[in-house]
Amino acid sequence: MQSTENTWLDLFRSAFDTIEEGIFIIRRSGFKIVYANKKASRIFNMKPRELAQKTCHYILFNKLTKCDDCPIEAMYAADMAQVRDVKYVDYRSFQRNLVCRYSALNEEYFLMSNSDQTKEKSLINTITSQAKEMKAKNVVLNLRKKEVEKKQEFLTNVINGIREGIMVVDKSYRVELANQMLITVLGSSIEGESYPPCYTLAYQRSTPCPDCPMLPEHISKNVSARQIVDPHTKEEKNITVQFTRTATGLIESLRDTTKEKNLLTMIKNQQAQLTATNEQLEIAQQHIDEELRQVGELQHSLLPTVLPDDDRFDMATFYTPATQAGGDYYDFLEMSNGDIGILVADVSGHGLPAAVIMAMTRVIQRSLAMDEPSPAEALDKVNSMLCENIYTNDFVTMFYIILEKESLSARYSSAGHNPLIHYRLASNSFEKYTSKGFFLGAFDIGGYEEGSFHFEPGDILLLYTDGLVEAMNRDREQFGYDRVEAILREDASKGAQEIMDKMVSEVKRFADGVPFDDDMTMVVVKVNVNV
Repeated sequence: MQSTENTWLDLFRSAFDTIEEGIFIIRRSGFKIVYANKKASRIFNMKPRELAQKTCHYILFNKLTKCDDCPIEAMYAADMAQVRDVKYVDYRSFQRNLVCRYSALNEEYFLMSNSDQTKEKSLINTITSQAKEMKAKNVVLNLRKKEVEKKQEFLTNVINGIREGIMVVDKSYRVELANQMLITVLGSSIEGESYPPCYTLAYQRSTPCPDCPMLPEHISKNVSARQIVDPHTKEEKNITVQFTRTATGLIESLRDTTKEKNLLTMIKNQQAQLTATNEQLEIAQQHIDEELRQVGELQHSLLPTVLPDDDRFDMATFYTPATQAGGDYYDFLEMSNGDIGILVADVSGHGLPAAVIMAMTRVIQRSLAMDEPSPAEALDKVNSMLCENIYTNDFVTMFYIILEKESLSARYSSAGHNPLIHYRLASNSFEKYTSKGFFLGAFDIGGYEEGSFHFEPGDILLLYTDGLVEAMNRDREQFGYDRVEAILREDASKGAQEIMDKMVSEVKRFADGVPFDDDMTMVVVKVNVNV
């Protein structure tokens, strides 16, 4: 009797270990876990002996005390199984979706099954959680050894609640035990108290399956794919069978994978279509890249190739787009009275739309601002014209300065642009200049303010776009104003081009290979010391 009882215990433990659900048997008093199958160990990444005597609220929610919404008492009061959806964070910090079902076994113990629904929910959103039929009622689970008949009745009720078909088969292919879900999987009924051989009952064969793990040549086989015909619909069904060997034969777990196979076939067909579409998109992208390259070359051709010839100043420029076509630009306006207009502008966005607006802004600026002595009035005119011609949500920021011919003075106005940086050699100090004014092309309301300042020999003026100070390194740290000012101070004795070269090399070294997120434009104006 003792040997038979141990055999049944081993048999049903093996049966539990084939189930694709985590199974816990928990003492009602204190919520201590007294048994966990292998699937439970895999779900919670703990060995069975590590799970033993731990509480269910600690395993699921890492809580030392009972959950406020614990369903156990409600389960006993209503004499009805309880189901909870639990979002469990595993040891890798991944969130997993568990369906936990609580069923009373007796007044002292209850059963908790955990079904990991994460993969199913990520496969298709239409697959919903299915309640598990756990009908282990009025069954006494006694961890101390009891009669084999009571334990068999209890464990049979448990596996009847599992959503996979279960067959326990001896070495002569005789089915010793089959659960109710097997009827659903096979699509047929099981009549009588004795079962036909497993290959007839489950696989509609008159002889053993050729890949049966009980055959010596297939003894290592653990999983098999089988096809059967539904007796009602006459359609082919795909069955996945998992084998677990025991001392007396096999435990076979059957799952209907017809929908999954059909879904995989559909996904493969869609992947083939996506591959063809991607090939077409790659060809289209090549054409777009070539067009953008041509736009970028056209853009560069619009930038000044010759700097103003004025003995008072030493000038240098730099421009690099973040993509093939950018939205930054700079320009020089040599006026009839000898004044020199210098501007740096930044169009919102990148790519082809920004490039088009940049070219439009350049044409409008040159036509309306030439010989206009007031920078603020010039920006007002340009803004009105852009508002009439920009039909998107894009806009332009600009800093416009006019260097006076007859004095070392300058007038300036800003349309929402970064401030001009002025390094004063005599005092070894910095000043920043800006003024109030909306972006160009955004609101046709004018109101641009104008300012002025005086500079001395050896001073340095820097006009730039935000791509300079906002350039980032691998730690997401910005280049910033402090580094810009340090370079201007350290290289104040050098020429404009040397200062520009140093600025460019330092910002590239700072970025350390990180691509620039934005276009970058700079104009350096150094006042010659012999003026």
